[in-house]
Amino acid sequence: MVKLKYYSALEYKLKPEKPHSANVDIQCGEDFVLEQGIVLKVRTGLWIDVPPGYVFEIYPRSGLSAKYGMILVNSPGQIDPGYRDEIRLILSSVSRMTVLTPKRFKAGERICQGRLVQTQKDVYLDTKKFPVTSYQDSAVWEPVLSLEDLYKDSLTPDRKGGLGSSGT
Repeated sequence: MVKLKYYSALEYKLKPEKPHSANVDIQCGEDFVLEQGIVLKVRTGLWIDVPPGYVFEIYPRSGLSAKYGMILVNSPGQIDPGYRDEIRLILSSVSRMTVLTPKRFKAGERICQGRLVQTQKDVYLDTKKFPVTSYQDSAVWEPVLSLEDLYKDSLTPDRKGGLGSSGT
């Protein structure tokens, strides 16, 4: 287990909303208004110390995307180990609904989600020749399970949802 050190001006805990959640929620650190076509840099009041060999990735919350057309412009956002400033989110809306009624957010509302991801050291080789093979010839696709088999153990009452099921 890797421990992620962080500081929050909002006094919230970086922890998954539910036991099966893959990501932690990130709150906004200031009030803001989301309007169509306007790009905002929104403060989170959050500083994290990403350990070497990891990156902290930030994603939009699906419920806010579905309801208000909110997008994280540089999705996924990426916080590298060397970054030491407050995390800011680059947000916008692609929904016509926010033209008529802009969405107002209050400091402390959950607006994005993030997770710590282990990275690998990439090696890039410059070569003048590259063996070209047909993708179709090398790919073998075989269904191993039916969808029922795949999800039979995970469809419990606390696992239903998606698209904002844990609250918008």
